[in-house]
Amino acid sequence: DYVLQHTNRDYTGTPQADSTLTLKQAPEPLLPNYGAGHVHQHNLDIATMVLLNSRERTMEEFIDIAGKADLRFVKVWHTGEMAVLEFHPA
Repeated sequence: DYVLQHTNRDYTGTPQADSTLTLKQAPEPLLPNYGAGHVHQHNLDIATMVLLNSRERTMEEFIDIAGKADLRFVKVWHTGEMAVLEFHPA
């Protein structure tokens, strides 16, 4: 599970529960956490490029590959940072 932390600006001036960790907020219009909620996905993309000399496939590429295996695309399941593509036999 991934929990997006520090994505809302605190305009109340009250100390946060985790005030021992003083994180500097990003300036607007950026997210206060500099978009760190998607850091896992970006790190995975970079690791794929660097370690495997490859890249992430697009949804159209997955559907094309599945079609060659006699599978048809059914649905995208959004699971937070990642997604699951559902295929059924054609």
